[in-house]
Formats: sequence, structure tokens, C-alpha cells
Amino acid sequence: MSDGDIYLPIGHYVKDYQIIAVLGSGGFGVTYKAEDSRNGDIVAVKEYIPGHCAMRLANLNVGPRERSMAETFAKGVDSFLQEAQTLAQFTHPNIVPIKRYFTLPSSTAYFVMPFFEGKTLAELVRESPGGRQNEVEIRIWLEELMKGLKEIHAKGVLHRDIKPENIFVKSHGDPMLIDFGSARNALALYSRTVSSVLTPGYAPPEQYSSVANIQGPWTDIYAVGAVIYFCLTGIQPIDSLQRQVEIMNGDPDPMAENLKNINLGVTDNLQKVMEKALILPRKDRIQSVYELKSKLDKTDGRKNDTTPEPTPPVGTDGVKKKHFTGFLAVVCLILVARIIVSVAMAADFLSGNNDAPSVLDRTTDLSRSSYYVYYLCSLILEAIGLSLFLAKRRLSILFYDMVFVLHAAFFTYIFFATAFPYFPDLIYLMKINFSVSLIYLAIQIYLHKSKNVFDTLR
Repeated sequence: MSDGDIYLPIGHYVKDYQIIAVLGSGGFGVTYKAEDSRNGDIVAVKEYIPGHCAMRLANLNVGPRERSMAETFAKGVDSFLQEAQTLAQFTHPNIVPIKRYFTLPSSTAYFVMPFFEGKTLAELVRESPGGRQNEVEIRIWLEELMKGLKEIHAKGVLHRDIKPENIFVKSHGDPMLIDFGSARNALALYSRTVSSVLTPGYAPPEQYSSVANIQGPWTDIYAVGAVIYFCLTGIQPIDSLQRQVEIMNGDPDPMAENLKNINLGVTDNLQKVMEKALILPRKDRIQSVYELKSKLDKTDGRKNDTTPEPTPPVGTDGVKKKHFTGFLAVVCLILVARIIVSVAMAADFLSGNNDAPSVLDRTTDLSRSSYYVYYLCSLILEAIGLSLFLAKRRLSILFYDMVFVLHAAFFTYIFFATAFPYFPDLIYLMKINFSVSLIYLAIQIYLHKSKNVFDTLR
């Protein structure tokens, strides 16, 4: 299939989008510059047309090359749409945004992105003096790129095709990850054509395997190391399988030999970070963006701590310290108010004022002393719970559970064992304590759901 056969003609409409120009093409699709006929916005439209199993038909639709490839093509369309759905969940300046995605009947799938002025990193490197970038230039885009990579990894998504052509640098300088390889990886696992869906030189050994669960953030880290290598040397990285073969035959790593023969003009630490990212055994490689950033920060003197940041669980950012501060303020406020009320109640109960007898004197089942004991116990438990919470001890959860049970038991006792309907004072007392009980129930639920607050704040 020639290039002229795969492109849609200028002026053609894809739903609401009129094709203006062809921006680029690859083995799995074509990207067009287009105008949204509804509002005049200029956008980029990506069309799924994998050259190995699909072709442009006479009516300009896309279909399988052969009948035997129909199922493979259909699976690819589904994976392409799933990739669009995955990307649509991100709103990050370093990740390509997706505005819309759809399929055309009896054809293929498309997704629509904003159009940005800029160039790919590959183009910028080729235009640099000597066809190479210096350390300062690399650190500028790498710092921002790691932010986008951190975002997708935190949600359990891998890019799987990081290379200079898939890093788009906008005109104002910010890099953006484009053209994710998730759909191609899914298609490879289905069709077993692994070698046709990755980029040699940027793909680590585990990407050549049909076993998906051995890939992880370290897979993208290898590609980042290979991109750094390309930017520093201007040379295409050597394929990881070729490196493996050379090493297994007892020969030196050809990529390491290349580095020995090139004056990179960078700090030793930056070179070591790149080399650690390019280690072939995945378990010995840099494992996460957190570790990569920590080592890079150390190299430029911004950080002395060499301990890698822990990778958070996928899909959660952990418990924030502001939650701890807010919780502490609420608990302290309640405790102070309770102490004031308790002291006043105790003074009234023990005053023996016959002119204004306590409401508790009018009941036969509840005495002043039992009510005083109840208040004293609740205060002690609350104080211990707060102290343990300040010390970030999990045991504080137990004490707040006990406070809630004590309140609940006392309310039940008042309700069933006293003549509370006949004494407005007691009803008022119940309302106050019921409100306090609800607050402590909320505290109890918060602590049970946020048990990792203690580990996070240590």
C-alpha cells in the first residue's frame, strides 16, 4: 500500500471534521489536521488504519485486507477505542488530551485531539547543533515528561511506545506524551505479531514477550533511558534483543561500548541514571518514575536523600496531612466543649440545690452519681483517644469506638429506663448528647476507613 492509498483526500469530512492536511502516519494510523465544522476549531484527528491487516477501500472506508484478517482488524478497532477511553480520563498538560472518539459504520475508529503548534522531540534533536542535545536541554523536557508519566502510571496505565517521535514539544516548550502503544500491545497479544507493534531500540526485552504481566512502569523507564541515549548521542539505540544476544555470546554490551567512544559532555550521575534505566533484566532496572526522579534530583544537587519515594497504590494519592490537621481541630474543639459542659453539669448535680432540683432527681432509675460516672468515663476515654491520635497510634481507634459505644448505651438507658417524655430538661440533655454521639460516629467511621493515616504521617 502506498502512502497515497492510505490518506483521506483533503476536504473530505469525517463526521463533523473536514480534513485540511496530513500531519503524519505510522504503522497503525494516520493523523490529520482538520477543522471542526460546528465551531471552526482546528483539531487533530487520528484514524486507525493498521497497514499489516487493513487498507483503504474504494469508498474511502477502511476494511480488512483479507477476509482472514477481519477478526484481527475488529479487535484492533476495539483496542484503539479503549485507548481513547483511557486517555480521555486524563487532564494533564503532559498527556495528549482526547476531545472525542467514535467509529464510522463499516469502517474504522477515530479520536479527536486539540491541535498544537510544535515539533516532536525527534525533529528538535535533528535540528540541534551536531544532531544532539546537551544536558540542560534534556533535563528541561525530562522533568516535565516525568510528571505525565507519573500520572498515567498512578492509574495503572503504561505508554508502551515512548520514543522521540511520540514526545511532542509544544511551541512554548512543554513536552507531551502522544500515540500511546496500549492498543497495539493488546492487538499484538491477540495476533501474536509482537515485533510489528513496538519500536526496536526503545522496547525492553519483556515487550517482545507475549506475557503481559511482566510489563510495568519499568518498561516505560527503559524507553525513557533509550530516549535520553538518543538525545545525547544522536544515534538510534541498539535493539534490546541484539544486546542480549551479544552479552549471551560473551561479547560486551554494544550500547555500553558506544557510550565509551562518545564524549557525552554530561555529569557522570546523569549518565549513570541513563545506564540504570537501560539495564536489560527488568528487576535490576529503575522501577518507577519516583525512583527515576529521585536519582535525577540528586544529580543536580536539589536533593540529598537517596531513598526512592515509595510508589503509591494505583488510583490513590494516600491520606493528606491536611485531613489530619482538620480532624485534630474538630476533636480538640469537641473535647474542650465537653469539658466545660461536664464541669457545669457536675457542679449542678453535686450542688444539692433543693430550689432547683436536677431533672435526674425526678427519676427513679437514674441517679446523679451514675450520670456523673458516665460523663467522667467518656471524658477519660476521649482524652486517651486524643492523646493516642496525637502520637499517631492505631490504638486510638479502639478508644473512639469505646466512646461511641458508651454514648449509645447511655442514650438507650435514658430512653427506655427513665420518664424522659415528662421532663423537658432531660429531652434537651438527650439532644445535646445525641449530637455529640453522631459526631463521634463520624469520627469512628473516618478512622476505620483511614487506618493508613498513621503510617502515612509517621
